[in-house]
Amino acid sequence: MPPGLASRLSFNYHDCRRIPEPYHSSCESVATDYLRCLHKHIIESLKSKIGSSFDSMSLEFILTVPAMWPDKARMTTLHCAEIAGFGGNGTIRLISEPEAAAMHALNVSNPHGSEVGDTVVLCDAGGGTVDLITFSIVEREPNLRPKEEASGDGSLCGSTFLNRLFERFLESRLSSVPGWGRDTLDEAMQRFEMVIKRTFCGDVTQDSMIPVPGIADDSATHVHRGRLRVSGQEMADLFKPILEEIHHLVDNQVKTSKKRVKALFLVGEISPLATKALVESRVARKHYGMIYQTKYEKDIHDRKKRYWCDFYGHYRSQVMKWFIQKGDEIKETEPIKTTWHQHRLLSDGNFDSIHVTLYELDIPVEEKPPLHFDRCIKKHAARIPVCLGQDDEEYYEVQFQIHATYFSAHCEYALCTKCFLFWSVCLSETT
Repeated sequence: MPPGLASRLSFNYHDCRRIPEPYHSSCESVATDYLRCLHKHIIESLKSKIGSSFDSMSLEFILTVPAMWPDKARMTTLHCAEIAGFGGNGTIRLISEPEAAAMHALNVSNPHGSEVGDTVVLCDAGGGTVDLITFSIVEREPNLRPKEEASGDGSLCGSTFLNRLFERFLESRLSSVPGWGRDTLDEAMQRFEMVIKRTFCGDVTQDSMIPVPGIADDSATHVHRGRLRVSGQEMADLFKPILEEIHHLVDNQVKTSKKRVKALFLVGEISPLATKALVESRVARKHYGMIYQTKYEKDIHDRKKRYWCDFYGHYRSQVMKWFIQKGDEIKETEPIKTTWHQHRLLSDGNFDSIHVTLYELDIPVEEKPPLHFDRCIKKHAARIPVCLGQDDEEYYEVQFQIHATYFSAHCEYALCTKCFLFWSVCLSETT
């Protein structure tokens, strides 16, 4: 689980049946092992269906991630996929789970007859997470083009936590009864997972019967002939905390939308057709910026933080330059560009590397973004020009642009200097 994402439900109802990780394993290695097997299966399946022509085909792999995940968790997933082999014979693209679900719902089912200009909320209620996103429809033909109207949101309140609630309910009712054990619990949980949970519609007058083999009849525990009777009200009480959390998420998403919401789509699966649509534009979920040096102005900058610069021959100050503001509408086809400069005394030697720290912060849109999280970009430079400073010393001078492209599930940065393009460098997140 990515740090900082635990919900109240995940704290109160932890997974008691989770198998401990081997002492030599990490979350990343377990995920990589799984993705490696998945990649092998995909390639073998495609080869068996397509035949010899498969070797000459170009592939694009689409991986979905929860909307609530921070960039660090998303980039870790991408890194694991690359190690697992997905980057060896094709390109990889991350897309948020609710966006993928929205493509399917709007492209295939479209139960509300959504038209161009309509705004819809997509709620993807999965196993672990519930993710939401709001789109308006820019175009339906020839290809669906949605536009993001509100930043994606989500929480750890999926159906997995409903299982944990039911398991705790069973243990509170039967754990002290003779005959209770792992086999009985497993059979009861299977019935709940495959039947009860999928068919319960909130009718408090309808009881549910759960198999509990090995448990003797007892009116006090509501067990008769190897079956536990769970009243409709008891079942509704189990669903209540999950539904309350989902309702809260949906309500916030609707209130955050810039436009009136016409429909709410509830989905739980992803369709292959989701990869055929591209989002026209999206809303930045965080502030992204960098520290840069500018001429000190006493009416604007903190006097205590000024410093003398020999190159410019005047006082300067370090300030934040936010090139992406939370809530900004951003197009994937138009990178956000910002210029950056760095000087170095010729006598100190050439640049071995260039370090640029990018900062991100997730705060309410109305608040002024201060310095918070950072990202480090490191890439070798080439052919650095020399110029003369105000102190008559010679300096190496580096000038380039940072291109920030905002995608569904991650940000990609590139360093550009004249005709040179230094592609995405290592993205890391610290606090």
